[in-house]
Amino acid sequence: MLNTVLLNMRVNGCIVACGMISQYNLEKPDGVYNLSSLIANRVHIQGFIVSNYYHFYPKFIESTLEYISKKEISFTGHNVGKQVVVGAME
Repeated sequence: MLNTVLLNMRVNGCIVACGMISQYNLEKPDGVYNLSSLIANRVHIQGFIVSNYYHFYPKFIESTLEYISKKEISFTGHNVGKQVVVGAME
């Protein structure tokens, strides 16, 4: 998937990476073949680990609990590890 994403990135775009569940059980992880797109478009890739942000968890619960109880936010288990989130439309 990253190969396709790199080919479609805008100049100065940013890719946020958290988790690699699709790679966990592979004997040979997928390779990336379009790294030249990263340089040509000056793309920034930032990885992060959720455990670095545990201190935000109480505030997250406080700000989302009402939405969860009203079922305005729900988690069904579909698409785990496969979601693409648009951070901003420009």
